[in-house]
Amino acid sequence: MAFWGKKKNNDNKKDDSKIDNQAASESYNSVEELEDEMKIIMEAKKEAREEKQAKAEERARAVEEERQRAADAESAATKAAASVLSKNKEAREEGGLISQASFFMVIDDVPDRDPDDENVLLAAGMLRGELKEGQKVYLYHPNAQVSETKVISINEIPSGNYEENSDKRVELQLEKGSIPYGMLSRFGVLTDCPPQTAIDQDHPLENPRLLALTFEYDKFNQDPDYFNSLISAAVHARFLVPSFVQGEDRVGILSLKDLENEGMNLIPGFTDITNLERGKNPAKEDPEKNKILILSLQKLSKIATEKNNSGLLINPFGPVSIRLPRQTILDIVASEPYRNEFDGKEEEPLPGPSKGRIALGPLPEGDESKNIKEAIVKVSEADSEITRVGAAIKIEEGTDKGSYLFIVDTVRERMQDKYHDLFEAVKPFLTTYRSVDFMLYEDTPFADDYFAQVPLVYDGSENREY
Repeated sequence: MAFWGKKKNNDNKKDDSKIDNQAASESYNSVEELEDEMKIIMEAKKEAREEKQAKAEERARAVEEERQRAADAESAATKAAASVLSKNKEAREEGGLISQASFFMVIDDVPDRDPDDENVLLAAGMLRGELKEGQKVYLYHPNAQVSETKVISINEIPSGNYEENSDKRVELQLEKGSIPYGMLSRFGVLTDCPPQTAIDQDHPLENPRLLALTFEYDKFNQDPDYFNSLISAAVHARFLVPSFVQGEDRVGILSLKDLENEGMNLIPGFTDITNLERGKNPAKEDPEKNKILILSLQKLSKIATEKNNSGLLINPFGPVSIRLPRQTILDIVASEPYRNEFDGKEEEPLPGPSKGRIALGPLPEGDESKNIKEAIVKVSEADSEITRVGAAIKIEEGTDKGSYLFIVDTVRERMQDKYHDLFEAVKPFLTTYRSVDFMLYEDTPFADDYFAQVPLVYDGSENREY
């Protein structure tokens, strides 16, 4: 029994050993599987960390690339504006009349906070050029309207995104005046260059709104609001276009080879004389054979979309060249807003000197002349720097072409401001003739003789203060 019992115990131990071995084997397998699972989990976590880090690095690179792109675009805009404004300043100092603009600012933000004074408007953007508080400025709206306002204050906005030599970002407080509520918007243009009332030797073509917007092209060309404002400015602009004489009554338009489309040409259009003379001005080299035409986009659109032409190139010699491809021009002229404004309507006559002999005559009797004279007197009485104003009708002999001529005795340095004030005052009453030419009294040799026979509209010479 005892022996059996011992044997039995041994058998039990043997059986227990088998069980233990089996358990150990199962445990060993479980550990291996667990380790394998942990490896998989750890590898997945590592991959997730690496993917997250890669995405973070990609985002950081994208942010840095965008920062650098913005910095490069701002640097380009600063240099472009400076190259034009510096030439304008040099010309003015030398007695030339290249441009009246001493600053441009494209409004890129209209702060939504309410100013303390309800008669104040806020506008922010990069100030390009020189501007002073209290200065009278002109606001060119994206819808092509123009308002006159005054700068109340200039507040610099610190920014770490731009280099030290870049222009400064500012927020302006503007006098609301007659600017309609809601009219101030992004991509309006502020400048001290007034709207043109004449284009001639003393008043060369200027397109301040379009020119200012071209400076900002690299910064905002992906913004639909900017693009719409740019196109609107081009549509309402006039361009200097080089041409060559083909005969007594015919001229041909000079073109540039389109390097992107073999066998095609681009029509060059310049916003102003400063940018025209960045390259060779053919009219200066050979004025008998070459002329500079002043053409609207309505006329240029037909030329730029002819069979062998692939579009319009604005300011091809810089500082910023903008290409309007043929299809873009066709889309513009086919658009409903364009057709509503221009289809079936005669183009506004271009102000400037006539080619034939000019006849002067007094303003005729009637309500139109009465209202014009009253508007002149009202502006002149309110401005101590306007001494005398005479008015006449200027007619090109042998034609029905005519305009009003205002001869103004005032301060030469601010004569353009006076011309603008007078034009805005009489503009609502212009019916017979839609344009007004201006001359400074001291530059008009026939003024004394003429106004000895025809009374001045306003004579405040006894109160002269300058």
